[in-house]
Amino acid sequence: MNFYINKKNIYKKILINKNINIVDIKGEFIAFGYEFDKSNIDIFINNLDINNYYYLDELDYCNLLEISNINQKYKNHIFNFFKKSNYKIFFCEILINEKLQTKGNNKVNFEYSKNFFENSNNIYICCKKNKDILEKSLTNLNINYFPPIGYSKLLENLIPNENNKSIDILFYGNINEKVIPYRSLMLNKIEQFSTENNYNFVVKNIYNEEKYYFLSKTKIVIHIPSFDDLHTFPWAKVSELMINKIFFIIEENEELYNLELENTIVFYKRNNINDLFNKINEYINNDGKKNKIIDDCYNFIKKNII
Repeated sequence: MNFYINKKNIYKKILINKNINIVDIKGEFIAFGYEFDKSNIDIFINNLDINNYYYLDELDYCNLLEISNINQKYKNHIFNFFKKSNYKIFFCEILINEKLQTKGNNKVNFEYSKNFFENSNNIYICCKKNKDILEKSLTNLNINYFPPIGYSKLLENLIPNENNKSIDILFYGNINEKVIPYRSLMLNKIEQFSTENNYNFVVKNIYNEEKYYFLSKTKIVIHIPSFDDLHTFPWAKVSELMINKIFFIIEENEELYNLELENTIVFYKRNNINDLFNKINEYINNDGKKNKIIDDCYNFIKKNII
């Protein structure tokens, strides 16, 4: 959940710097995933101001859907908000079908989804397959391909320059063996591999300054997707790494080829832990190779994702 809060704070920082007056959906029960209760929802509904310019993301998409499903009153409020407000959508969740259901969410309401997307001023999306699904299912969309975080000078130099890299391999992110078992399985295998090769492997759920500290000490950041066979590119994590010149390895995905980045970014074959091990051994102590990849990634995002 902290990623989404941090992402919105970054949006605010960049937009304020550009003198754009834009606000996000208010209400702690949405921002922090608290359980719904009637008093909170009424307060939230009553404070939606159609005179504001809002930005909404994938959490708002799921949470506003849940509110609109409670009763007809809430549904009318939410749909009226969509029709009368000005808002942009920054969407990096995974759509899995033409009903516009998101991965990991069993709630589907096409009428709601149609109103959410078709009434927006702009949709910023970071997955070609999502774009294809939306354009096949809906009309009158203004879709722009853009990751959740692009290049900005404001995001450079967040991570201290540290020559003493005491962490060989770092994974940071959510871990839940029941909800996202693929990631846990892969991390367990990396831990065993690291022990056998005397690599210092660190797994942390870290944010902000603590995350920057650990990144400054790290030789290789590994990104393991939440699920196997995902087609999406992990922009949410690697944009920041590219901008701050941190070396990383990701899992193969369709978007990598759509972006023609297969010769720029280091990746391991989908679901192939041995290929990941080979990539780690190839790059871990080869600063020359790592620095070439780091510079190529930095130049790509600075030139193309602005």
